[in-house]
Amino acid sequence: MGDMHQPLHMSGREKGGNGVRVAWNGRVTNLHSVWDGLLIAQAVRLTPRNYTYPLPGSEGAFVEPHLRGAIYDPYIRRIMHEGLSVGGKFDPESDAWSDCPAPAAALESATDSLGAKGTVAYALSLLGLGDSARMEALLDLDFYGALGLTTRPGTENEWDDESVCPYAWARPIHALNCDPTLPVWPHGLDGPGEHEEIHGWHELPYDVVDFLDMTILDGEESAQKGEGAHAQGGRPRHPELLELDTPAYAGRLARGWVVERLLAMAGVRLAGVLTDIFADMAGDLQA
Repeated sequence: MGDMHQPLHMSGREKGGNGVRVAWNGRVTNLHSVWDGLLIAQAVRLTPRNYTYPLPGSEGAFVEPHLRGAIYDPYIRRIMHEGLSVGGKFDPESDAWSDCPAPAAALESATDSLGAKGTVAYALSLLGLGDSARMEALLDLDFYGALGLTTRPGTENEWDDESVCPYAWARPIHALNCDPTLPVWPHGLDGPGEHEEIHGWHELPYDVVDFLDMTILDGEESAQKGEGAHAQGGRPRHPELLELDTPAYAGRLARGWVVERLLAMAGVRLAGVLTDIFADMAGDLQA
């Protein structure tokens, strides 16, 4: 569940970014590692110190018993307090994060993409006569598909139900990989003409400023993309690599609380799924 909310886990491009070398704070890494840990590690390091103290009141009573005394506890407190609390950044939308399309809408979406023969196979699967993808393959005399050795287009529409809908949840996360305004996939890694020029922020020293404080950018001119961290003496440590620890990239993600929103979304959905599982188990035990 958590892995699904890391956008590069939804991309096959360059093995989800594993095959792309970039620089982070002057050190060589890859794009996937930036998203798997480095962005979060930076956010943990720059979380305001007031979040090292327990949250007060009813919010604290809800959050604090579940913390483990880990280095990331202040970061969790911040996401809960500024993101998921009443009036927080995610308050208007978070109630719908666990919602799934209505079964009728899901069925219509699935059958619209299947065609006549696929609809027959889908109906047979609903009768318990086998997986619809394999049933359709069998109708097509596609024995490799019938044996589950291949997957036909449209199968993903059948993964969802009214309680858990990984395909519906994953689609907008996958779309972040192609969003020209974030970006998850840096424009500096694209070939000429793949994106229009999008100016970033002026380069600022991350280790001495709070990059979430937008007032430091007042009056600054937009930076040219691709400016990187510099070693002492003003020269890039790895000029051949695109530096991502910059306001033009990491800062843009931080300003939009992009990573924090994905983490919160993953947590809400995982909590909902586990609650349903354990509620069912408790009902079975009582019965």
